[in-house]
Amino acid sequence: MYKQKKISVVVPAYNEELLISETLAGIPAFVDLIYVINDASKDNTLQLINSQKKLDVRIIVINHDTNKGLGQSLIDGYLASRDSDADITVIMAGDNQMHPGDLPSLLDKIIEEGFDYVKGNRLLHHDISKMPHYRLIGNSILTILTKFATGYYSLMDPQCGYTAINNAVLNYIPIQKMTRGYGYNADILCMLNIHGFRVTDCEVRPVYDRE
Repeated sequence: MYKQKKISVVVPAYNEELLISETLAGIPAFVDLIYVINDASKDNTLQLINSQKKLDVRIIVINHDTNKGLGQSLIDGYLASRDSDADITVIMAGDNQMHPGDLPSLLDKIIEEGFDYVKGNRLLHHDISKMPHYRLIGNSILTILTKFATGYYSLMDPQCGYTAINNAVLNYIPIQKMTRGYGYNADILCMLNIHGFRVTDCEVRPVYDRE
């Protein structure tokens, strides 16, 4: 638990044999549940997940027989977490690109400051130069488009998938209808805006190494 709140982490994974073990091993001890969604990986991802599960009783594996896309993996993880006794659900990708040291900052935005949904913002970090130039340009364009599409004009870095949500919110938004593709970022923000939920950014580290 973290500050008397039960935390679950959802880890979507597709062909992540290079870094999935490191990702799972790096999830902080205060996390209570880890839902790993293997989206019909064609490499050794599932075997590595199962090996890690033997070492960590928190891991629960959701396995797709066919590839269903990132959005569906997140939906499955959100629904499983919603139906558990967790208080907050965090998304951490299987490529170890989301630094576990930033997790408390995301959680505090919900627990201490009362926000309903928190998303990482790498553009605020002093190491932003690590982000490839082409990604930075694309991110800037998507930031502008997402502001108008979702109604959350203060948000930046919409492509950052490092997020945390109050599980009570999952009972109000139709998360099972979220887009199955990579547009899930804007889709969930639209759902939240319709219901007037409080959303904010949180500075996180840009990690670009072996992923």
